[in-house]
Amino acid sequence: MRQNTWTEDELKFLEENYPKYGTKYCMEELGYTKSKIQNTTHKLGIKLLPNVKSKLLSKLPSKCNINPELFHKLKDKEVVYLLGLMWADGFMYQSPSKHVSNLGFTMVKEDLEIIKTSIDTIGKWNYHERKQTNPKWKPSMNVITNNKRIFDFLVEHDYDKKSHVSADKILSKIPNNLKHYFFLGLIDGDGCFYHYVPENGSTLRQFALASTYEQDWSYFETLCSELDIKYKVKRNKGEKSSSSYIRITNKGGIKKLGDYLYQNIKEDNIGLIRKYEKLKLIIK
Repeated sequence: MRQNTWTEDELKFLEENYPKYGTKYCMEELGYTKSKIQNTTHKLGIKLLPNVKSKLLSKLPSKCNINPELFHKLKDKEVVYLLGLMWADGFMYQSPSKHVSNLGFTMVKEDLEIIKTSIDTIGKWNYHERKQTNPKWKPSMNVITNNKRIFDFLVEHDYDKKSHVSADKILSKIPNNLKHYFFLGLIDGDGCFYHYVPENGSTLRQFALASTYEQDWSYFETLCSELDIKYKVKRNKGEKSSSSYIRITNKGGIKKLGDYLYQNIKEDNIGLIRKYEKLKLIIK
């Protein structure tokens, strides 16, 4: 490695390329040591672009309970399913110092037992039972990990504002052959297949996906359009609480959605089986 002083051309190269490509690239192109590159960029205030820093960190060997590279590559169906589940029921918290970057999701305990095997293939999670303020509520669990790299990835893809934006950013990164796992996770979190047969009257069948009043449903509307499904979006504004939901009430549309969501259920068994069983009652 060279140890001589910087030329004007070298400093210009460093200023233009370090933010985009990082230390290793500049070392190889300029022939300087790692410490010299890093000391000079620090002294001159040259920093990596935020998205570049996240990508470079994701390529380092992971000492975390969960490897961030799984989220950057998005090749595993379990990770894609988790991303859908977290779009529905996920939470994030970061301390001012950023030493704590917690992320995770909440789920009813009996449902978690069903999907736990899939979630555990991603890495090691911390499981904590929640204290319920209402005795009528079912026991539920928080599933948490502390991982700044994954936290940054989620922020980059709008998970910090998922209550009022579309999921277009994360969906654009997911391969088409895996996207149904995202929607499966989403529906396992916030969706419901409803089937009711009264003693007198017609059978009630519907699918509903609920969220906040401000939710941008355009990403799910796009899916419905692609599957040729008729749907309705409704928003309820109340004094104490507000909400919105997208609803499918025609049997044919519900079947099309079910065929899309559960196209691989016999092979991989990912998702809440009770919702699949309810779907089968609807389309029977």
